[in-house]
Amino acid sequence: MTCGATSEVAKLIGIAPVTARKYSQLLEEKGYVFIRSTVKSRQKARLYRYKDIEILRYLTNIRKEGRITVDEATNITIEKLGKGDVASTDIENTDDLKQYNKRVISKPK
Repeated sequence: MTCGATSEVAKLIGIAPVTARKYSQLLEEKGYVFIRSTVKSRQKARLYRYKDIEILRYLTNIRKEGRITVDEATNITIEKLGKGDVASTDIENTDDLKQYNKRVISKPK
């Protein structure tokens, strides 16, 4: 999966979509950067790359194994794996984003 929506990623990791959103929001508050959809109907939804999925999986695992708070797990995840590197990417023109947008637009409502 090169770019996936929250529900797809949550299913892949084995957590609820609301949990994936919460973890993502906490990561963003700590400076992590996610790619955002440019499709207007999606309200700039987060799009998850492989690296993002691995970060969420890592956060989920240390949260379960270490019995620590979400905030502590988020801090450890950022320290260990970083904040993402999309700032240097022209997000509007990435092939992954174009493919995701095409997939979303072609879905029947």
